[in-house]
Amino acid sequence: MITKDTIGVAFLGVGRMGETHLRNLAAISGIRVIAVADLVRERAERGRVMTGAEVAMIDSLKAIEHPSVDAVVIVTTTDTHALLIEQAVNAGKAVWSEKPIALNQAETQRLVDFGSRPQKSSASGLHAKI
Repeated sequence: MITKDTIGVAFLGVGRMGETHLRNLAAISGIRVIAVADLVRERAERGRVMTGAEVAMIDSLKAIEHPSVDAVVIVTTTDTHALLIEQAVNAGKAVWSEKPIALNQAETQRLVDFGSRPQKSSASGLHAKI
């Protein structure tokens, strides 16, 4: 956490949609992107430069566990959403994940139940063009 009025964010995944979400997130008052992670180091670095983040890395778990991170934004490939959501929630971070949060109904229900426990905070987002 940077200050009482600022939310420190780890941003995971800087592909096509990731860049869009990252640009929008960086424009929000009270948000400070702390860490940007992507499996492709060049994309992580590009995200760091776009936002002025402290660090770029390829290890999402290290980004999640960064001590200045309060919340995690997940815009990675769908097959990684469930694991990253669990890691972030277990680390005590608020979580926003793009949809879908999992690959099948059973895994989705497990995550809903997991995220609904007391003291846990998570959300999933859907962006639709009409």
